[in-house]
Amino acid sequence: MSIRAFIAICLCKFLRLFSRLVHRGGTAMPGRWALKVCPNLLSILARGVKTVAVTGTNGKTTTSRMIEEGFAGQGLNYFANRSGANLLSGITTEFVMNSTLFGKCRKEYAVIECDEAAAVKVFPQLKPARRWIPCRSPSPSVSTPTAP
Repeated sequence: MSIRAFIAICLCKFLRLFSRLVHRGGTAMPGRWALKVCPNLLSILARGVKTVAVTGTNGKTTTSRMIEEGFAGQGLNYFANRSGANLLSGITTEFVMNSTLFGKCRKEYAVIECDEAAAVKVFPQLKPARRWIPCRSPSPSVSTPTAP
């Protein structure tokens, strides 16, 4: 792991702690700063983590929670981005918070809910084992048939 990644992890952990202490959330901002220091931080932290990524217009949270229930029922060691931070910066923050200072993830699995627009940037870094797209909105140009 590079010195940039180490500094980014330390910065992210500090900013998350500080944000929590001043009651400001701290879900996306720490990851945003960490990515400025080390743009490929998520790909470094995601190595060796079996990731299930859920994206789509509707149903992401419900699908993610069902997958989490299955993991919990099987006794699997996992983490998930339950805070709703489903963009690149928030997902990076979740990976940092579940990793050591040296970038080793403390969990074997990750259930990641990802915004459909952000998936283009997030998925190449995560390299998820599985991807779920629970529901897509119909295209506005496609008309729905109506009953006579």
